[in-house]
Amino acid sequence: MKKEITATPVPEHERMKFMPFLYTTYCFILAEQTMFRTARKISKDYQGGHWQFVKLSNGSGYAYPEGPTKFNVRVSGNDFEGMLSREAFGIVCTLFALSNACAYAFMKEKTAANESLAERYHQLLDYVEQLPEAKLIVKAID
Repeated sequence: MKKEITATPVPEHERMKFMPFLYTTYCFILAEQTMFRTARKISKDYQGGHWQFVKLSNGSGYAYPEGPTKFNVRVSGNDFEGMLSREAFGIVCTLFALSNACAYAFMKEKTAANESLAERYHQLLDYVEQLPEAKLIVKAID
């Protein structure tokens, strides 16, 4: 049995450090833009706004938007359609951003950033496994 991965909200005074922590100092601006762009692209319910940041006990993290508690999500690239909680929606957006940033770091031959981003991605997927919406999240990113 795997050890439970816990999620802890990032306190206000640590918010500025979260994106560079999650997405590396090399890719965090690109990844943050990708996360917000993905949110707009996959859900008409997303209207922008403040995002909450969450650190995981296994070393990864994710962000999710405040606002609606549920998002109707449609991912055209894989024909996924479903309703996700705001946390699951944010995890999907974070996973897409991590994947994109990982590919970018690989293309730029930034090995350390690439490895760190890949590790964060897989750590977040490990956390997803213990969530009630795990199957929906995996279908959305497949």
